[in-house]
Amino acid sequence: MSRTRAPGAGRKIEILVHPCMALLDQLGPQTILRILGCDIYLVAKTLDPVSTDVGISVTPDITFEHCPKDLDVLFVPSGLMGSLVAMEDQQTLSFLADRGASAKYVTNVCTGGLVLAAAGLLNGYRATAHWGVADLLSLMGAVHETGRIVHDRNRLTGGGVTAGLDLA
Repeated sequence: MSRTRAPGAGRKIEILVHPCMALLDQLGPQTILRILGCDIYLVAKTLDPVSTDVGISVTPDITFEHCPKDLDVLFVPSGLMGSLVAMEDQQTLSFLADRGASAKYVTNVCTGGLVLAAAGLLNGYRATAHWGVADLLSLMGAVHETGRIVHDRNRLTGGGVTAGLDLA
C-alpha cells in the first residue's frame, strides 16, 4: 500500500514575523498550511522573540540571511502599527524584494499589503488590503481592487484579518 503525500508536502512557505503583527494573521494561515504538509519558515531579522498585537510572543526560527531563496510562498501578515514600522525598515523591505522576486507566490493579508507595496512587490498588480488602508495601495503602485481575496498572476492579497484563513 502506497502512502499519499500531503497536498503541500515540500512547499516552502515564509511567514514574515514583525513586531505588533496580528497573531491571527500568522497563526491561522500557518495552521492550515502546516496541516497541508508545507514547510513553514517564521522569518525575521533576528531570532529574538517578537511581541504580537495581543502580547503573545512569536519566536522566529530563521533569519533573513538564512531564509531559503527558492520559496514557494512569501507571506506578509498584518498588524497596522507593525506594518507601518516594517514599511520603513529598509532591511525588511530589501529581504522581501529579494525573496519576492523569485517566489512562486507573493501574498499578504490585511495591512501586510502595504508592506508588500512598500517593497515594490505590488507595482502594476491588482491587490487588496484591509478596507481602512486599501486606498493607499494605488498611491504605492498597485491597482486597488475591492475584494476579500484578489488573485493577479502570482500575487494573492487578502482583505481583513480573517481573510488569511481563506488565503491559506
